[in-house]
Amino acid sequence: MKKKVIVAVLCAVSAIGISVLLAYLISEFTKPEPVEKPANILEVSWYAEDGDEFVITTAEELREFAELSEYYSFEGQTVRLGADIVLNEGNAADFKSDPPKNLWKPIVNFAGTFDGQGHTISGLYAESYSNESALFIRTDYHCTLKNFSLKNSYFRTTGYVGSASIMANGGGTLIGIYSDAMIDHTGENVGGIASMVTSNSSFEECWFDGSITTTRRGVGGIVDGIGETSAEIKHCLFSGTIVSTYIPLHYLDSGARSGGLIGYVMNGGSLTTEDCLVCGTMKAENYNHSGGFLGVLGGNSTATVTNVFVTDKAYRFVLGAIGGSMRGLPVTIPGANLIGEKGYAWTGLDFDRYWAAVDGGTPVLSRFAGEKLSLEGIEKAYDTGWYSEGGNNFVISNAKEFFGLIYVSAMDSFENKTISLDADIELNTGFAGDWDKTPP
Repeated sequence: MKKKVIVAVLCAVSAIGISVLLAYLISEFTKPEPVEKPANILEVSWYAEDGDEFVITTAEELREFAELSEYYSFEGQTVRLGADIVLNEGNAADFKSDPPKNLWKPIVNFAGTFDGQGHTISGLYAESYSNESALFIRTDYHCTLKNFSLKNSYFRTTGYVGSASIMANGGGTLIGIYSDAMIDHTGENVGGIASMVTSNSSFEECWFDGSITTTRRGVGGIVDGIGETSAEIKHCLFSGTIVSTYIPLHYLDSGARSGGLIGYVMNGGSLTTEDCLVCGTMKAENYNHSGGFLGVLGGNSTATVTNVFVTDKAYRFVLGAIGGSMRGLPVTIPGANLIGEKGYAWTGLDFDRYWAAVDGGTPVLSRFAGEKLSLEGIEKAYDTGWYSEGGNNFVISNAKEFFGLIYVSAMDSFENKTISLDADIELNTGFAGDWDKTPP
């Protein structure tokens, strides 16, 4: 009996083994050819999920970049421009009445590095109702955007978090960005470079040379507003125009919150500005909350200002409403003292590394300057060598030292300190009665 059972079991095992073997052979001979995995969800040829660096050179690839951003954050990856890109032909000034065919869809939630490699994006046309509008929006604070220009572009927006030339409603590091965009805004919060920064951010060597018109609150030449976070604005230039027609609805209204460099810092926010220039112009109907440098500094917020210059024609006031703590002040300077080599002689801007004097114009950022003026042999028009931060008694002997007092007073109130004149000082020669016709 046992022998029969063993034989039966062996026969069954043999049958199973043969079946498995036959199944394996059939599957191997009938297996389909391997199919190459798509580079990504959208099967865009230039992108792969496991790649490190990508180069885009056409308008179509830039639009694909925006579409991919709906699915990928690009964290740890770098996207570079390999050529200038034109999104629409024609003059951006005509886009308002005659919109071009290609409407821009923003790049969203970007957490990687975008390196323009000195190239230009032009002809961008963005029209948005209730949504953010910018080249990048809601950028992650890990991101870096750098080395590109946005030219001949037009934004028309109405959303609460308004249009920005480069970035809106997020954070990150922005370096070496130029924009001459035209921004036509009827919502709240609009900035020349960034709008409504809500994460730690840094802006360096950014230049807005475009125009902003707005009917609502919150506008800034570089950044419109900083939330309960920190932001650094260094070596930045505003030379464009701002027109804010906002009128408060009642006496409790927080005002226009307009500033040539930054519109406002919210309660609890922190702003650091250094080596910046405001030589553009601003017109704001609500002057109580507007300033050529800063519109509103909220309570429990802080601002540190070092070597920041604002032309006397920028706006009627340098500062708007100041409720927080401010260390240092911008220096107001006559516009005539900024032209050509005078920009070097009369300011403390860092011409060694970041700024350049140009013929017939105000200082510009070196990386965007064309033909630069030589500053060899040009002397500073002021002298601050007589000052030391810990001192209590100072002596001024000549006009240069007297002019130096203007710059030192931006950082020191001289409370309980003494400044003495050690000589007669002549600031201009000639007869003052003639200066109304011929300024010295």
